[in-house]
Amino acid sequence: MSHQTVANDLNNTYPVIAVDEFQDCVGAQLEFVQTLHKQCHPLILAGDAFQSLEANEQAIDWALDLVTPIDLNTEHRFHNNDIVDAAHALRSNSPLLNDSPLLCIKGSFAIAVYESMYCKPVTLLSPIKNSLKTFLKQVADQSKKKKRAVPMWNRASSDRSIVDEIIAILTSQSSYQPEQHAASQLAPIVQRMVMRQSAYRALPANDESLIEHCATTTVHNARVYSRPTLARQAMTIHSAKNQEFPEVHVVWHVKGLPKKQYSEEHKRRLLYNAITRAVTTCKLIVIGTESETRGDPVLSLLAP
Repeated sequence: MSHQTVANDLNNTYPVIAVDEFQDCVGAQLEFVQTLHKQCHPLILAGDAFQSLEANEQAIDWALDLVTPIDLNTEHRFHNNDIVDAAHALRSNSPLLNDSPLLCIKGSFAIAVYESMYCKPVTLLSPIKNSLKTFLKQVADQSKKKKRAVPMWNRASSDRSIVDEIIAILTSQSSYQPEQHAASQLAPIVQRMVMRQSAYRALPANDESLIEHCATTTVHNARVYSRPTLARQAMTIHSAKNQEFPEVHVVWHVKGLPKKQYSEEHKRRLLYNAITRAVTTCKLIVIGTESETRGDPVLSLLAP
């Protein structure tokens, strides 16, 4: 970027560069955008500070120092006004007039419902992984108790973790595990690419840098070009950021988030990010009593 030739090529190829989810730009990504600005390259930055789950809001602060933002207030994505109302309550820290239809306080009832969900495509979200594991274990135990097949859930992983799992599989450091569903499906494709590339580049087939390159390329292509799966998925709210799903169920333990680590605003941001991943249907499954729910400063916004 420091070379004028590169800057000119960039300006000629991309007259305007739009950066979505700008609030999540950190480190090298933010430095790259800042360099583009120094080169006087036209930029459109779209971001929402309230969606940021990190303590560092450097990207938004930097952008606000440059220009006066334009607020986008029209909603185009959701097909459910209940989701919009709940999101507004969390964002503005203003309670709803009536209990949100999204709310389901009966955690034990929800476990019974999930135990019978064999074919229904749904994405299950939770703020922390242990809460997710506990809930799914209870679902599995309930299924076994009634002598039914245990519902299977796909774990959503980051691209980097899938790449690491593929490398472990191809270098014989790991065997197939159910939670490595995506890695196990992509590993044979990566292996074929490695064989072709090793022959073309005259490199050994076990070259780690070559395997990593092929795995990274394959995972990226699968993420970008594959059709979204209808399988049931389970992931943390952090993993679901910047994605959307037709139906989302959020498992929220009233006492599951330590107060020292999660402030009231951080919890509101977490729950806001979770319910706004849904396009048509969202259910908030609260594990706790009704009095605990109504006494919680965040959940009480949806259950006044």
